[in-house]
Amino acid sequence: MHHVLQKCDPDLFCMRLFLGALYINPYISKNQLVDLCTSLDSSSAWPDAGTATSTCIRMKMMRFCYDMLPKMIRTCLLYLSIFPPNFCFRRTSLVRRWVAEGPVIQGDGPELALDTAERCFDDLVALGFVAIAEAGNLDNVISCKVHRFVHDFITKVVKEESLGDERLPASLAGHLSVSSYVQMRLEQQQGDTNDITTFIESLPRISRAASLKMMDLDYCKHLKDQHLKIICNNLFLLKYLSIRSTGISQLPPEINKLQQLETLDIRQTRVTSSATKGLLIPMLKHLLAGPTSYRVGASPEEEFSTVRMPCKIGKMIKMETLYHVEVAEDDEKLEHVKNLKRLRNLGVVIHGKQDNINRLLRAVTELSECLRKLSVWVRPQRRGRYYVILHMDIENKYSLPKSLEILSINGITKGLPNWIEDLPHLTEITLRQTFLSYSCMRMLGKLEGLRCLTLRHESYTEDSLTFETNEFKNINFLVIEGASDIKRIIFEYGTAPKLAKIVWTFISMDITADTTVGLGNLPNLKKVEFNGDFDPSYMQRAVALHPNCPNFRYKLPPSRGSFA
Repeated sequence: MHHVLQKCDPDLFCMRLFLGALYINPYISKNQLVDLCTSLDSSSAWPDAGTATSTCIRMKMMRFCYDMLPKMIRTCLLYLSIFPPNFCFRRTSLVRRWVAEGPVIQGDGPELALDTAERCFDDLVALGFVAIAEAGNLDNVISCKVHRFVHDFITKVVKEESLGDERLPASLAGHLSVSSYVQMRLEQQQGDTNDITTFIESLPRISRAASLKMMDLDYCKHLKDQHLKIICNNLFLLKYLSIRSTGISQLPPEINKLQQLETLDIRQTRVTSSATKGLLIPMLKHLLAGPTSYRVGASPEEEFSTVRMPCKIGKMIKMETLYHVEVAEDDEKLEHVKNLKRLRNLGVVIHGKQDNINRLLRAVTELSECLRKLSVWVRPQRRGRYYVILHMDIENKYSLPKSLEILSINGITKGLPNWIEDLPHLTEITLRQTFLSYSCMRMLGKLEGLRCLTLRHESYTEDSLTFETNEFKNINFLVIEGASDIKRIIFEYGTAPKLAKIVWTFISMDITADTTVGLGNLPNLKKVEFNGDFDPSYMQRAVALHPNCPNFRYKLPPSRGSFA
C-alpha cells in the first residue's frame, strides 16, 4: 500500500482513488496489490517523461479501481459518458435516470431501487470518479460533474466494451442516453440530430422511437406545448420526463398515454394549476411541481403557484414523491394520500382552514412508516388585521411519522406542532409565518438530531434570538432569511458546539457590537455570511477576533457593490 501511494505521489486524485477503492472493498488480496505495484512500476518506463508518466499512472489506477467495482456501479459510472466533460448535473435527476433506464439492479423490491441508486452515487463520489460541484446545507451533494480525464477514461471503456461508441451532439448531450440515440440514429438524417426541438419533431418518422425511456429537457427554453404532445403520442415506454424550467404551459390529455412513466418533473414551468387534475399514470413514482426557491423579502401573501392534486391520486399507489401540489379548499382528496404507502416526500399547499390541516394530519399519520420529508404551505387567512390561528397538533402521538427527516412549515400561526419533539430522525427544519415564541426556541434547542435550522419571514416574534447553554447540540448550519423581526442573535457559552456556518440575509440592518453576541462561544465556526444593506466593518473585526478566523463573506445591494 505504501509503495502504491509513493508511485501516485504527488497526484492527489490517484491517492484518493486508491484509498477509496480500499474503503469500498477492504478485502483486496495481497496479490492484487502486488499486480498493481508491478503495473505502476512499468509506467516509469513510459517513453516520455513528466506529464505522460503521470497520465499513464492515473489511467492505470482508474482501470484498477474500475475493475474492482461491482458490475452495477461500473454500469452507473459508464452511463456518465453521455455528459460532456465538466458538465454539471443534479444528483437527484441522475439517480432517477439510473433507475428509469435500468443500470441499477433493484433490491428486494421496486421501492428499494432509488436507495440502491443513491448508494451507487455515494460510492462513485467516495472514490473520486464523480466530483462535487455544489453542496447543500448539510454537505449533501446537490450537483456534480465528471472531470475531463475521468470522462476520457470512461469513454474509452465504453468503446472497448462495445457499449456504444457513438457520441451525442453537444445540443443533445444530457437530454438522451447514448443507447437510445444510437438505436434511432440509423433512421435519421445527420442534420436532424443537432437540435432537441428538431429531434422531437422527427419522432413520428422514427419506428424505433418507442424504445426511448428517458427525456431530460431541463432548461430547453425553445420547447413548446406541441413538442410535449409529440412526445406523449410517440414515446409510450418513456419512464423519465423532465420539462423543468421550460416554456411549456399545458399538459395535454395524451400525457396519460405514458403508462410506464415513473418521473414527471414540471417544476418552474407555466403549466396551469388544473393541468394535473385528470392525471392517472399507475407507474408514476415522482411528481415534482411548483417553484423550488424562496424569494427573500417576499410579502406574507405571496402566492405559491403550483398544480392541483390529481383527482385519482389514491390509485397511483407506487408514488414516492409528491412535491408540491395544491389541494382545493374543502377538498377531501387530501385524505386519499394515505393510500400511498411508499410515499417518502410530500409537499402540499392547502387553504388556511383547520379542517384542511386536520385532513392532512390524518393522512400523515397513516404514512408514519415511510414519510421522510414533509413540506406544508398554508395560504394565510386574516380576520381584520390578524391571522386566523392554525395549528398542527396531534392528539394521538402513537401514529407520528417517526421516520421524518426534513420538515418545512409555512403558515401554521400557532407555532410548532406538539409532536415535533418526538421525531428522533429530524435533521432539518424550515419555518415561515409560524410566529415562534421564546419557549418554542427552547423546544427546538432540545432536538438532538437537528443539524440545519432556517428561519424565514415572520417565523419568530421577538427581536432577540438566543441560543442558550446546552442547546442545539448538533446543529451545523443556521440560516436567517427575510426574518425582519430578528435584530439580534446571542450565543451563550456552551451552546451549538458544532455550528459551522451562519447565513443571515436581510434588506437592511444596523450592525453593531450588540447585533451578534458570543461568536467566540462557537468553537467550530468556519463561515459567516451576511447579505443586505449594512456596514460590514464591525463584523469584519468580530470575525477576525474569533480563534478559528472563519471565512466572512458578505453581499451588499448593487448600488453599494458586492464583496467577499
